[in-house]
Amino acid sequence: MDARAGKWERLLRDSGERTNLLQAIIFKALDNRVFSRLLFGAGSKHDETLHNSDVALINAEGFQRSELRAHTNRAWLKMSRGEPDLFWREVDKLTTEVYLLLLHVYEFTASFDGYEPISRTELYQLLHDVISYAGWLSVGLRMSSAIVSINWLIPGELHALDQVSTCQPAYEASKEAAQQQGMRLQEQRPERKQISSMARVKISVIPEIIRYRPYPKEANVEGIDSYRMMEPHAVHYHGLQEEHDENRAFISLPDYIKKLRDRNCAPRNAALVIMVTILICLWVLYTTSGQQTWQEAKGWVNPEPGPEPEKSWWSLTW
Repeated sequence: MDARAGKWERLLRDSGERTNLLQAIIFKALDNRVFSRLLFGAGSKHDETLHNSDVALINAEGFQRSELRAHTNRAWLKMSRGEPDLFWREVDKLTTEVYLLLLHVYEFTASFDGYEPISRTELYQLLHDVISYAGWLSVGLRMSSAIVSINWLIPGELHALDQVSTCQPAYEASKEAAQQQGMRLQEQRPERKQISSMARVKISVIPEIIRYRPYPKEANVEGIDSYRMMEPHAVHYHGLQEEHDENRAFISLPDYIKKLRDRNCAPRNAALVIMVTILICLWVLYTTSGQQTWQEAKGWVNPEPGPEPEKSWWSLTW
């Protein structure tokens, strides 16, 4: 939350930040519901086999477990020509959940003057394509003994050189607002020491992704080879350099809305939409009841089906 430039509302009021927020929500859903699975789309027996072996080898070295998991997946998928039994059912299920999740923001932005949103059918199909391709990538990764680590930035942490800024205009606007506030405070209290500022993470859009694997035997070298597949991407804001200053300026979203109400001001639509979106995100992604409710809602969401991405066996072999 940027206390000096737009606070919570800017997340949806600003098109650049809104786009990055939605990307972050989608990628977080993919992380939790696709890439974190032992094998996305596996049938019940296949999934039980993977789970039991993973639990049995909980104290074993990581690459021993991943090698056994990869061997099991390759052997099992060989019988089904490389396609997990429930792959497309899981794709449809997750697509519906994310689609319903984003409808709040879709309807909110559709009311903007001069903005023509894509149709709901097209939105559903685009999400279906993204999730299905992510599913195939996940299956390919699970057929390899390499270990993939997905590491998210934490909102509020300081900017680092290895972070990729995805919305520079948002940071520039934040920096300008911070400088203007600093000048006003300096005029009001010239004797006060100026507080230092520094870029901080506002939205963690794409996590850092690193692949680890042991050196091959023919290399005659013991150790682990690491390769960074993706640098962390984030939207930044111009925050306060010292942690105690930043914590003092921070206001949580519920407290922010309550503050507006206490001032006899109706909370703006943006704040309410952000609240609903974040709560639903956490509810669906982290609770069983949320997932069950989305499954029940699937019955009344029936967009026109589009062509499915090609199920390429080559994408699984590497």
